[in-house]
Amino acid sequence: MGLYLFLVAWFFIMLAPEFMTAEGMPHALRSIGTLPVVFIFSAIAIDYLLEYTKRFSWLFRGISISFIALLLFSAGLFNSIKYHIFWASQPETARSFENVLMDVSDYLKTLPAEKEKFVIAESMQRIPIMLFNQNMPNLEYAYPGQIELLEPKTDDFIIILTDKNDEVISYLENKFPSLEPKETKDSFGLSYYTME
Repeated sequence: MGLYLFLVAWFFIMLAPEFMTAEGMPHALRSIGTLPVVFIFSAIAIDYLLEYTKRFSWLFRGISISFIALLLFSAGLFNSIKYHIFWASQPETARSFENVLMDVSDYLKTLPAEKEKFVIAESMQRIPIMLFNQNMPNLEYAYPGQIELLEPKTDDFIIILTDKNDEVISYLENKFPSLEPKETKDSFGLSYYTME
């Protein structure tokens, strides 16, 4: 009995970060602590059913095992389709998980190595961009509050903003009058901005 109480407590304690955060924020990683206990609950239920079928004939047991296998396969197939086809292609999902950061990361890879590249982004927004562009030459990062420190060494440079910030864009237009802001939208309608 103590084991089951421990598992139930584990489940609800690890679920707390999900239901205690604001609605609309991505909850997937906040509830990941429940994953092991959910598998344990499922294994306990399947083990109970398999033990229960031992009381009946081999035919009933075979049908029961086949039904459980079909149920597990169907659940896996259903959830894979639901996740990869329906959930992942929603604009709300792309917005919640800041898909635009991957767009910026991919765009950086298309630029010539010798071109100076400046990315204006907040701390957490930089992480995926830095991760996927670790060895990229001539790439620098700045916070929106540090734009006065931008000092390109050549005339061949680009500034990329992960968010629209009118104040930053206005400052950069005054500092570098030759730059023109350009909005790039992805298939989800999310935008990043370049100034070149």
